[in-house]
Amino acid sequence: AVGYRFRHDPAGARARAADCLAPTRANATRRSLIGGSSLLHQAMPMHLWYTFGMQITKLGHCCLVLEEAGVKIMTDPGGFTVDAQRAITGLDAILITHEHMDHFHIESVEALLASNQGAVVITNEGVGKLLSAKDIAYTKVGDGESTAVKSVKIEGYGREHAPIYGDMGCVENTGYMIAERFYFPGDNYHAP
Repeated sequence: AVGYRFRHDPAGARARAADCLAPTRANATRRSLIGGSSLLHQAMPMHLWYTFGMQITKLGHCCLVLEEAGVKIMTDPGGFTVDAQRAITGLDAILITHEHMDHFHIESVEALLASNQGAVVITNEGVGKLLSAKDIAYTKVGDGESTAVKSVKIEGYGREHAPIYGDMGCVENTGYMIAERFYFPGDNYHAP
């Protein structure tokens, strides 16, 4: 449940957990559909869980597809997930944290924009220079800056890539807080 905030309601949670765990066919189906029996899943009926949560799909390595409030966002379409990215449609935004090939694959970005008309690219100035060289428009969101995709707020945090070895890999790396509840850091250690 990374990135989710919950009310403190132990009595209510216990009551909902007892209801969800009752040995009925519907509850067995509910538990199998939502992937098991974590506290969130036990404590909240399925119809509430789907209206409450952000849907997160991992395509591989650092490439995620997040769906929140009707907005579909892809993070870091890098070189390790090229095949998985091709099948994704309906994107509203593509977030890119930094320019390393495992997080940013220019050909993938071009293909995604071709198959997702209207999607915007959101990134920092370092990646923006590479996009501009290919005439790809982007919205710059660096450290301390923000934008919105429809109703979903995107905030930038941090500037530095985590150390690799010496000065190797020193590039601008902006982490992004999505919808004020899910932080995607790329390869930085910045805590928002």
